[in-house]
Amino acid sequence: MARDASFPFAGTRRLVVAPADVAVVDGAGPGGGRLPPVFTMGRATEAATLLLLRFDLHLDRGASLVRASILLDRSDTLSADGAPVALHAERVIGRWSPVTVSRSTVPPVEDLRLPRTLVGSGGPRLVRIEVTEVVRRWMNHDPADRGVVIVAENATPTGVTFSLGGDTPLPESDTSNPPQPPRLEVYAR
Repeated sequence: MARDASFPFAGTRRLVVAPADVAVVDGAGPGGGRLPPVFTMGRATEAATLLLLRFDLHLDRGASLVRASILLDRSDTLSADGAPVALHAERVIGRWSPVTVSRSTVPPVEDLRLPRTLVGSGGPRLVRIEVTEVVRRWMNHDPADRGVVIVAENATPTGVTFSLGGDTPLPESDTSNPPQPPRLEVYAR
C-alpha cells in the first residue's frame, strides 16, 4: 500500500494556521506594522534580523500534539552565497506589538534549545522550523506565552531571503505557486 507523502503522520490531522501578528525586526527601526515583501536572515552586514510571529491556535483540550513547524518560503530575489544559515525558534515571553516593536523594544524570549534548521542556497523552497515544544506550552495556556521568534545562529555574506507573501509580486514568483507568508503547520491527534 502506498503512503501519502503529503500526510506523514498516520492517524493525525494537519492544520495550517496563518499568523495573527507578524513583525520583522531589523536595524531599520519600527515598520509601523508594514511588512516588506521579503526579509533576509543571517546576513553578515546587517544587525541580526528577527521574525516575530503570534498565532491564534485553537485545539481541543484532549488533542495530542505530534509535531508543529513554522513554514517559511524562500525567495530568490537575492543571490545566496552557498554557505548555510542555521535557524531556530525561541519562545516569546514578553508583550509586543507588530506596529511598535523595534530593535530597542524586542520582547524577552526563552531559548528552549529547539533543533536548528540549516538553510543553504541549493535547498528546497519550503523551509520547516521545529516549534513543537513551544506549541505544547501554548496548549497548556501558559500566560507567559506571547508567540515565537525565528533567529539566525550564524551569518554569511548574503544570508537567506524569505517571502512574506503579500500583494507585491516577486521576480521569481510562479503565478501557479506563489510564495506564501509564514505559517504554522500542526499535526495533532
